[in-house]
Amino acid sequence: PPDLALDVLEKIASALGYAHAHGVIHRDVKPGNILFRRDGSPVLADFGIAKSLLADGDLTGTGVFLGSPNYMAPEQVESGSVDNGADIYALGIILYEMLTGQKPFISTSIIDVIYMHRKKAMPRLPTPFEPLQGMLDLMVAKARGDRFRDISALLHYLDMLRRRGALA
Repeated sequence: PPDLALDVLEKIASALGYAHAHGVIHRDVKPGNILFRRDGSPVLADFGIAKSLLADGDLTGTGVFLGSPNYMAPEQVESGSVDNGADIYALGIILYEMLTGQKPFISTSIIDVIYMHRKKAMPRLPTPFEPLQGMLDLMVAKARGDRFRDISALLHYLDMLRRRGALA
């Protein structure tokens, strides 16, 4: 249900915000890395390929990308730096999947999935979830400069939606 999906989104976004505030990008946000406590509260796990923004070097070499293709931001397969926008993008893909029950881009080929994340328009949310489309668009924009600037901006937008009653 949307209220549960948004609760998970908010809690995982808060965990990412904490990591980002401490100079760490997760780089592999996906459902398999979201665990649930006995009380149902979500926990972000597996920082195995996380990158410190404070370190001098990069964890990857030329021509190497890390992450899960189904949740990978376009810039993760391009040369150049990766920032907190990659985590925001992945969280947007997870939101889409929680609301619709399916991934936005499906193929038997990993290369096709990566290509779709880079070039294909994100599918629209079904009609009952239209109030969330603007937020999703700002999470999964192809260009990272068109995404939320940080997690606090995402959480602020979500709070505004709730206060306006758009999520009733």
